[in-house]
Amino acid sequence: QIGSSVSLISKQDIADRSAQNALEVIRGVAGIEVNQSGRRGGVTGIYIRGGESKYNAVMVDGIPLNEFGGSFDMASLPADGIERLEITRGPQSALYGSNAVTGVINIVSRPGEGRPTFTALAEGGSNYTRRFATGGSGAFHGFSWSYNLSRLDSEGVVQNDQYRNQSAFLTLGYAAAKRQFNFRFFGNANDSGAPGPYGSDPAGTF
Repeated sequence: QIGSSVSLISKQDIADRSAQNALEVIRGVAGIEVNQSGRRGGVTGIYIRGGESKYNAVMVDGIPLNEFGGSFDMASLPADGIERLEITRGPQSALYGSNAVTGVINIVSRPGEGRPTFTALAEGGSNYTRRFATGGSGAFHGFSWSYNLSRLDSEGVVQNDQYRNQSAFLTLGYAAAKRQFNFRFFGNANDSGAPGPYGSDPAGTF
């Protein structure tokens, strides 16, 4: 047993903040600094208690996502489909491996349980920003399932500043007697523009 400083962010907390990305709710946790370079979709690092961003273990349902060397870009992780966020501050390498030098961020996807339920979301805003999401979950006679599909598009505020993020969570499970089988899938695709050093060009000078 070890003593740890742990924060849990529930799906209700995520909904209350109307978060579009996981980084938006992580930013409000004590002892954590979120640094995003430039616009939406820019490379984002998480700094826990002053440690480098590559010193954190980042996981989805306990599955490590860190790149070789420990770095991970948090900009791509959506808020849709997340059941809760578990954030542990402090060294955790004994439990989670060499990447967990200053902390651990574990994203738990929506489980399959109860009667079948479905959700849908559609939003729109300035700069041709659009967001769509749908999800569902349920369980029957030992079989469980859940899914979430989401997409976020924006044209940005200057030319060639577009951003697109689409993601999918899928969980399938079966439990009987002393046996339990689980299949989990997380897919993500991103596209970001590059506005360049001069931004927009309303006068057509370059």
